[in-house]
Amino acid sequence: MLRNARAYLAYLLSSTFMVMIFFSFAVFIHHPWIKNNKEVLIELNRTAYKFMLIAEYIIFIFAFLFILYSISVFLKSRRKEFGLLSMLGASRKQLNSLVFLENMLIGSVAIMSGIILGLPSSKFFLLISARIAGLPDLPFYWPLQAIGLTAFSFAALFLVISLFTLLFVSKKNVLDWLKGDVGPKKEPRVSILLVLLCVVLIATLIIGLNHAFRMKLSIVILLIAALIGGTYLFYSQLSIFVLRLLKHNRTFTWRKTRLLWISEMAYKSKNNSLVLFLTTIMLVAAAICSAFLIASFRDARSSYIDNPYSLIMIESSGLTNKQRRVEQDISEINDRLAHAGVTYYSERFTKLYDWYGNPQVPITVMSKSVYDSSAPQWNAPPAELNGKDETMLLYDKRAFKAYSTTNQTLPSVGQSMTLNNSNITFQLTSASELERLRYMNISFLLVVSDQSYAHGVKRKLAPFGSTEIVQVNYNIPDWTFSKLERGGQEDRVGRQLVKWGSNIPGEVSPTRIVRSTGITYLDSMQELSMIGFIGIFITFMFSFASASFLYFKLFAELARDSRVYNSLSKIGLSVGEMKNSATIQMALLFFLPIAVATIQALIVLRPVLTLAQMEAAPWPIFITTGTFLVLQLLYFGIARHRYLKQLKNVMV
Repeated sequence: MLRNARAYLAYLLSSTFMVMIFFSFAVFIHHPWIKNNKEVLIELNRTAYKFMLIAEYIIFIFAFLFILYSISVFLKSRRKEFGLLSMLGASRKQLNSLVFLENMLIGSVAIMSGIILGLPSSKFFLLISARIAGLPDLPFYWPLQAIGLTAFSFAALFLVISLFTLLFVSKKNVLDWLKGDVGPKKEPRVSILLVLLCVVLIATLIIGLNHAFRMKLSIVILLIAALIGGTYLFYSQLSIFVLRLLKHNRTFTWRKTRLLWISEMAYKSKNNSLVLFLTTIMLVAAAICSAFLIASFRDARSSYIDNPYSLIMIESSGLTNKQRRVEQDISEINDRLAHAGVTYYSERFTKLYDWYGNPQVPITVMSKSVYDSSAPQWNAPPAELNGKDETMLLYDKRAFKAYSTTNQTLPSVGQSMTLNNSNITFQLTSASELERLRYMNISFLLVVSDQSYAHGVKRKLAPFGSTEIVQVNYNIPDWTFSKLERGGQEDRVGRQLVKWGSNIPGEVSPTRIVRSTGITYLDSMQELSMIGFIGIFITFMFSFASASFLYFKLFAELARDSRVYNSLSKIGLSVGEMKNSATIQMALLFFLPIAVATIQALIVLRPVLTLAQMEAAPWPIFITTGTFLVLQLLYFGIARHRYLKQLKNVMV
């Protein structure tokens, strides 16, 4: 191990980093102030807490794959050593013991160093995670449970991986070990059928996302498969095919060192296709998730600031037989607000639900008289309905865009519109956008005449189980964004009302719901902040791991590359030309996945966010890939310096 310190040191540091990250998460999750304090758990939010647990599993699984891959690379680079030991009399059992003990020793050092380094850094982790979760500063404690969990988990991980490595050693014979990588490399194979399949999959992804995307699980799975399959074939087949075409173009290739790096790049692309593929897929996922998170942050903030209603009560018990309870519930909310010293303004209306189109979208149906009484508060246009069957359609712009991506179109003015359940046909008199609909839990609002509502829609929807819904919106001027905070009046009163709204004795499925805009915003921001925080850690970890993969592969092939450049230097290859050729090859391996992932994420972003009824903005993708690029530049600089230093020593 001491004689292989150059290779093992990078592997040891990478494993230590994995242990340290896992340990930091464990310190937070098993903090006694969180586990033993129910109020803290409620404040932390169960969803946010679960994300921390999921992150632990992701880190552990990723660490297993990372260490297994690294060990396999090291074993390939030591084939000659194993062959010589076998010729000197070492048995297979002794070789297995040697490899097993090496892995367990490195694992033990990585576990101890990861925990030791994680102890001081865990205080910083607790501080940051508590601030993001909206908790008071968590005190530092002696994390015996976290230490035990980390030590046991990674000891089991290294034990399993050490047993796996014995399979790699046992299946080789002495002749294969002694040959090593001295023999000439075979030309990387390219299948024209697989190249064409790659092009078809990429075209299917682009067309499917931008022209024929339907809200069906089967189509979503098909497009994800096209993305994954097309990306892998791009690195393992299409890129090599393009390099082969370049080799046949003498005008381009036979200039300076192009022939050298193009020929070498074909081998390196084939050997590293799995690493490049995984890096690209993970970076695409990270970019899309970051864009989704930032859009969610913006949407949550806008939904609170632009929303004129601080509270909404929805009562679906109907007006005919439970009118008394509805009035009691409204009176209860009014009394609670008055007792808390809150000044408010309220508006009340009734509505019904139906469906339209295929795939179906929910349509909220409202009578003209109810709409006219509420329209001034909504800044909505007046309903000019002259006939019994005339209607006015109002819609939220984002819901309309999401509906349009399903290749369905809403009827235009002058056309007829038939509702699915009530089977009533209306003449669409006017249609316009009304942004305030989203704040009232409505995507599409159909205003019909009072006669149609009373004798048509209401009567025909009754057999389908639809009941008339009462909704009361509360505008509270004192509850503003500048005053919103955990433990404040809006937080306390809002949570009390939300809890009261869902607590109905004798009802399994509550017919009364109270929603607080402030509570929704606070909980959403907490969840999104925790997800973002975890995502940054995992992305940083994956960036480090992917760079380590490439680093290990480069130095595993260093012996062969040294022989190549030594021979070329004897016939006139200068040190500058060597550096230029090696730098181009390394740059393509480090930075090509970032370019491919950026393009793929930009293609996928708009349809995904449109379906989620969010505004698509490309800048979060550039922030994510740009951050990854900065990290890769750092890793690239370190790897290039050490790699070129070794090659320079063999130049004549």
